[in-house]
Amino acid sequence: MSAALEWQLAAAAMDGDGGALAALYERYAPEVRRYLAARMLGPLASEVDDVTHDVFLRAFGRQHNVEYTGRPFSAYLTTIARNLLADRHRSAHQRLSIPLDDFVSFDQPDDTDPAAEAALTELADALRAAVARLTGERRQVIECRFWLGLSVAETAQKLDTTEGAVKACTYRAVRALARDQRVREVIASW
Repeated sequence: MSAALEWQLAAAAMDGDGGALAALYERYAPEVRRYLAARMLGPLASEVDDVTHDVFLRAFGRQHNVEYTGRPFSAYLTTIARNLLADRHRSAHQRLSIPLDDFVSFDQPDDTDPAAEAALTELADALRAAVARLTGERRQVIECRFWLGLSVAETAQKLDTTEGAVKACTYRAVRALARDQRVREVIASW
């Protein structure tokens, strides 16, 4: 199928032609899924499917008409997929950057539920072990930011680096902790 024909189908799909939308979805959904699965961290099949559907919703939910740009239609879908993933990563970073101590005290677990106390202790041990496996710089940043409770500026000053470097290192370290198999196992057992 030529690029110009793909864009004509896309324009027809935006005008409400279900057949055109179905043809484009059938042709490009597997490619979009592969792109997303390769870039998402440990995705579940349902997550990849959800984001794939979101890509097509964004592509065909726009109020303006799409026009042939000389680029393949797949490049248009890939751009949307990349932007959706960037949105998800920003959102995940904001959620993951909240210190756990704001929600749970690992030093003083709730005495009313022994099972909860054991689970929190197991999670704390798994996190401590995962932090110990991080590279030196990442470990230092995690210790300063989350265990000592230092701000980004204070951490940068203590480690003699820039605030941007601390933010980037924090992001990479938290993502590494989120990917740690033992931490994931403990969380999954809850």
